[in-house]
Amino acid sequence: MDNKLGCDVSLWQDNNSTPQMMNFNKAKAEGLEFAFIKVSQSVWADQDYTMNWNNAKLAGIPRGGYHYLDWTKPAIEQARFFCGMLKNDIGELEPVLDFECRKNTPDNAEHEAKIFVLETERLLGRRPIIYTSPYFWDTYGSSDPFWTRYKLWIANYGVTSPRVPSPWDTWYLWQFTDKGDGIKYGAESYGLDLNWFNCEKYDWHFDDVIIEPPVETYKVKTTAYLLNIRTNPYVSNETKIGSVPYGTVFEAYEQQGDWLKVFAYLHKDYVKRI
Repeated sequence: MDNKLGCDVSLWQDNNSTPQMMNFNKAKAEGLEFAFIKVSQSVWADQDYTMNWNNAKLAGIPRGGYHYLDWTKPAIEQARFFCGMLKNDIGELEPVLDFECRKNTPDNAEHEAKIFVLETERLLGRRPIIYTSPYFWDTYGSSDPFWTRYKLWIANYGVTSPRVPSPWDTWYLWQFTDKGDGIKYGAESYGLDLNWFNCEKYDWHFDDVIIEPPVETYKVKTTAYLLNIRTNPYVSNETKIGSVPYGTVFEAYEQQGDWLKVFAYLHKDYVKRI
């Protein structure tokens, strides 16, 4: 089966000095079959998000929203902002964590990325896609098997097939150029990011995307001097994704034995309900 061709767009595809905008009808007529649309960065919305989101839907193009994770705000704040933007219309494709920001990248960038995807999964009921490049992932990611829970969107230009970083063994989406013919596909920018969907490895349909119902939450505060946060409800070096100081407040929604589920897991003996 041939791979499917799609684009990803943001405010850079629109010239605000003209009445024209990204023309998704033209994009579809020229063969684009999906679009990923920038929703947000930090805790602000892409200025063309609403227009792009609505117009792609009107054109009948399956949509996914992405968030550009920068380092100006904690990841959990950014995840909640992103999910708040999408909660009334999640789109037809998975949400995306765009993990590529090189400005002031912290040593704990991977930890922040874990927090983002876990909170997004909790709030939207879908597992996000991870967008990154081989070079950025080599520097700031890891081969932690945790990441195989999430499909890979790899940006790798000028090659006949993308390099897939560990721990993944295949790609879901491949951004193969940032110099696509923007004018041809309905953008005002001359360049356009173009992507292949990997039809050899994945089914091209959206009927099996599970959306979990919203859950009731309540607030808890940590009571330990420094409390570990874990990806799973048991203690090991592999499950620890970080720690938080005394008095940190979380929204909790489920208890599993001795563990309380927030966006990840906390031991119940070191938190109190508020």
